[in-house]
Amino acid sequence: MLPRRRLRRSPLITALVVVLTLVGGGGAAAFWSAQARLDGTANAATVGVTQKLLPEGQKSPLAMTYSGTALQAAGAVSIVNRGSRAASYTATVAADATKTSAALRSGIRVWVEPVSHVSACTPQSPPADAVTLDNRVTAVGQIGASSTTQTESQVILCVRTAISPGTLISEGGQRAELTVQSQLTYAPGEDWTVTTEAAALTQDVAALSHMRCEEPLLSASARLTFSQASGATYRVFVAPAGAPDAREQVQNPSIQSGRLTLRHANFPSPNGNFWVTVERVDAGGTSIVGVAEVRTGWFLVSYVSCGWD
Repeated sequence: MLPRRRLRRSPLITALVVVLTLVGGGGAAAFWSAQARLDGTANAATVGVTQKLLPEGQKSPLAMTYSGTALQAAGAVSIVNRGSRAASYTATVAADATKTSAALRSGIRVWVEPVSHVSACTPQSPPADAVTLDNRVTAVGQIGASSTTQTESQVILCVRTAISPGTLISEGGQRAELTVQSQLTYAPGEDWTVTTEAAALTQDVAALSHMRCEEPLLSASARLTFSQASGATYRVFVAPAGAPDAREQVQNPSIQSGRLTLRHANFPSPNGNFWVTVERVDAGGTSIVGVAEVRTGWFLVSYVSCGWD
């Protein structure tokens, strides 16, 4: 009788391969804490992510200056999955609270959505659900695996921002510091995550042109001067000094040859400091052409004066 052979069990083989992709202007930080138990042959997975501001190699359209003719901005961001598995993505837009004033953070609205092509990412008026930069704005979704380096899977997101007219009026000369950062998660619950470095962007707020203000003798009114173009319609708004976005439109404003005359009845309060804004509406859209600080009061008769108390 032949002796029995004792068989040894082969040790369990576990192989984890992490590929981390570094991109121009930033890198990626990978966090892998999987506790894998693989039976039989060794399994391997790769992970990696690239984030790019588009158009590649050019200044992002998001890095812009808000002005009387530019109250919205839009810029595309691509997220490329360089891993061998499908993943969920999270893109986050945030403001640096140490470098961006609270008034500016609350006056700029942000919304993010996927688009089919960079050309579809254009400035728009903010939807009702757009949130302000007081919050971290996130977009989430799914992205497929990249089978080869020639067929990388990507998602293009459009980041849109818009400043309110009141914030443009009151925050001229200020700057917002923004960041855009992307993250891929390959196995929810197992903490297989890759995160890009944050891409930094700046948005400036141009100071609006202040209209010349005069107080005609014995008229109890204020007269503002601005550049009036032919073929355009003009709208006038007034807002309390402390609430520049609480604007009310002046009905049937008195405008002649670039001169706007404001009387006591044009204001919602008999005593107070107000912002006055003149907007032009033409074939090119709506733009703010001038702003002024005026006050209303009563001393024997009601009056409107230049400047604030």
